Amino acid sequence: MRTIHRLVIGLTLLSIVGVMACGKKKPTGSGNEEELITTVILRVTEQGTTTTTAASFTDLDGPGGTAPAIDTLVIQAGKVYGCEVSFLDESKTPSEDITEEVKEEAEAHQVFYTRAGLGASVMTYEDKESDYGPQSGTDHPVGIKTRLVVATGITGIGSMRILLSHYTDIAKTGENLSTETDVDVTFPVKIVP
Repeated sequence: MRTIHRLVIGLTLLSIVGVMACGKKKPTGSGNEEELITTVILRVTEQGTTTTTAASFTDLDGPGGTAPAIDTLVIQAGKVYGCEVSFLDESKTPSEDITEEVKEEAEAHQVFYTRAGLGASVMTYEDKESDYGPQSGTDHPVGIKTRLVVATGITGIGSMRILLSHYTDIAKTGENLSTETDVDVTFPVKIVP
C-alpha cells in the first residue's frame, strides 16, 4: 500500500513539474494551443498627424528567465492618440505575429487596459469583433485599437497595464476578464507638457 501511495505522489509531483516546465505553451479548452507571446508593442499616433510613438515589452525567454526589456511610452498632456497594440512571438525565426490569431479569434479575446497616474485621461475601444470577421453573438470590443484622450495639465510618470484575456471557460461579455491570460504587461508612461 505504501508503494502505491508513493507512486501516486511521485506521479503527481512529476505531472506538476511537467506542467510548470511547459507553461509557455499549453492546450486550451477549445483544442487550440496557447501561443507564446514574447513581445508586446504599443503604437500611439497623435490625432490629426502621422506622428507615431511606440513602446515595446520584450521577454524572449518567457517568464522566470532574463528580465524583460520595457520601453517608456512618452505622450503629451492634452493630446488625443489613436493606439494600436501588437503581440509577437519573437522566439521563432521568422517571428510570428500573434495579433493575427487574436483577430481571427476575436470572439475569444479581449485586451484590457488599466491606467495609473494619468489623471482623468480616458481610453475607449475603437474596434469590435465584427471588424475582424464574422461573429456569432453580441459584437463585443476586442481592444487591438483604442483611443486615448490624455488629460490636460498633468505631467510626470504613470503606467499602462495591457492584459490580453482568452475566453475558453467563461463567456465574454465585453467587460469581464477571463480565467485565462495570454499576456499581462505594464508600460511606464511619461506625460510631458
